[in-house]
Amino acid sequence: MEAKKVILLLLFCSFLSLFVSSTFADSITNYKIKDQVPLNQNLTITGNFTADSNINANVLCSFYLEDQYYTLIARADDQYTDSKGNFASIFKVTEPDFPRETSFRAKTVCGNAEAIATFTIQQKQEAIDIFGFKLFPQGAILDTKYFADPANTGILVIIFATILILGGAIVAVWRNKH
Repeated sequence: MEAKKVILLLLFCSFLSLFVSSTFADSITNYKIKDQVPLNQNLTITGNFTADSNINANVLCSFYLEDQYYTLIARADDQYTDSKGNFASIFKVTEPDFPRETSFRAKTVCGNAEAIATFTIQQKQEAIDIFGFKLFPQGAILDTKYFADPANTGILVIIFATILILGGAIVAVWRNKH
């Protein structure tokens, strides 16, 4: 009779432990990445890790970048959570590993928790630095496409007229001084 009580108590404790461990599991919340990342720019991954033991600090988080077939393409540097469980990782996406107009998955693993989000690589955004002022030549191409649309030509006329008026004013002031 005593053996039956012990066995029932062990079964009850096992059942209870399954319920408790599934109720208070590690989790990742506020997991954020940009939906679209320009080529040659940084992908930033942020979130918050909550442990079942309420110890969120100094937990190692690993960051994996996979293609649509779940094949590992790259790994960002592992990072530790701060005192509140927050984590962040930055990874620069470049070709040929990350072709344009292709979707990828960012997977983060902290402790026993895992979070996944998808992102798409967009057109390259390289800057030309001229005396500390960055110009994006591909932006000029996109602007040209925008103004080539007949629906947007009204604003083109306003911009062109503004440039002519400002240019004329500068020439008039320069001539008066000389």
